Amino acid sequence: MECPSCGFQNMPGLDRCVRCASLLDFAGISVLPLRAGRVGPLVRLGRRLGRRLQPLRQRWHAAGDRLDGFLGQWSHTLALQADERRALRRSLIPGLGVEQHRPEDRALRRVLGGNWAALLLGSLLCIGLPSGQLLLSGAVVVHGAAVLLVLRRSLAQWPLGMRVLAGLLVFLVLRFGLYAPPIWLGEQLLRPVQLQLAHPAELVADGEVVWVEGPWLRPRSFRRGDLVLYHIPYIGRAGMIVRQGLGLDRVVGVAGDVVEVSGGVLRVNGRQPPPAEATLGELSSLPDMRLELAEGEQAIFPSLLLLRLPRQASRSRDGLALLDELSRVRDERVVGQVRWRSWPWSRFGRVKGGS
Repeated sequence: MECPSCGFQNMPGLDRCVRCASLLDFAGISVLPLRAGRVGPLVRLGRRLGRRLQPLRQRWHAAGDRLDGFLGQWSHTLALQADERRALRRSLIPGLGVEQHRPEDRALRRVLGGNWAALLLGSLLCIGLPSGQLLLSGAVVVHGAAVLLVLRRSLAQWPLGMRVLAGLLVFLVLRFGLYAPPIWLGEQLLRPVQLQLAHPAELVADGEVVWVEGPWLRPRSFRRGDLVLYHIPYIGRAGMIVRQGLGLDRVVGVAGDVVEVSGGVLRVNGRQPPPAEATLGELSSLPDMRLELAEGEQAIFPSLLLLRLPRQASRSRDGLALLDELSRVRDERVVGQVRWRSWPWSRFGRVKGGS
């Protein structure tokens, strides 16, 4: 049997050539192409997500190219050296860039990194409080100082006024370009709000920080007993004014319900609601009133707000119209449901008492 590769005459019955070890019989070799098996649901889901995320990846790469171009132009304007550019990129974490630029400044790196971490941790522990904003601004200042230390050789050639403007620019870029986007994304999920209540209740008190659902978690509709934060619009009637602000209370009625207040007693569809679906405070200061709720409306009585309405004015037509508009809350006025409490730390945890 002649070898098709080298032409050597082999004895019959052999599978491979004695000289070059090439195959002599190709009858058992399939020349048909391989066929793919059935694609599973996870593979199809991965391909679909890949197609959906392709535009996002393209935008991400384009934004990265623009950022590299901007940093390149800025570094050219500042006449930055190669080691300074590398240190500037590492300065996304304060102190790392300083160590890269001047390895002997390890103590300075520890001071910058330690102070920044302590201030950032303090701002997270005091989130929602004015002190939390102050600590976050301090962390941004320390971060900006670390960046300016990396650029000090190039900035040394500038006049004092330009260096002050450069420091202000670095602070603004860090505050609104690096720290603001994560804060905005977090508030789309949960938003911290410090309460200002005239009448404290057992469930919540004045000055506490609660976490409210953001737009991405807010449900389309609410149920009786939901503890919600809602917008109070400016309402003006003859001799009576309600200031714009935020209110917090339970939803006592939804679309289709008939809500009545008589002698300070609340009734929903003719029955007194259970404690878990009643208002947080008392309604003794409210006159007798009746609400028939339409689609997209909730009944939320301001039981924790300070209402100073003369008895005659509250029973007048204008007073009843003001209380009706204040207690009849449309869907778009509801911020979201209250879920957690982070301040004071002694009461940290889920807010119990809602539905």
